[in-house]
Amino acid sequence: MKKSKKKKASLPKEEQVIGKGVKESELNEKRLRKLKSKKKQ
Repeated sequence: MKKSKKKKASLPKEEQVIGKGVKESELNEKRLRKLKSKKKQ
């Protein structure tokens, strides 16, 4: 746990923001897939 925190802190802020954006986009894709599957049913 402590090691992962140190890695995040050592990363430039830009990389942290990009990482968050990637995670958010992945969540959005999952939500869209769920909505599409609901519409098909």
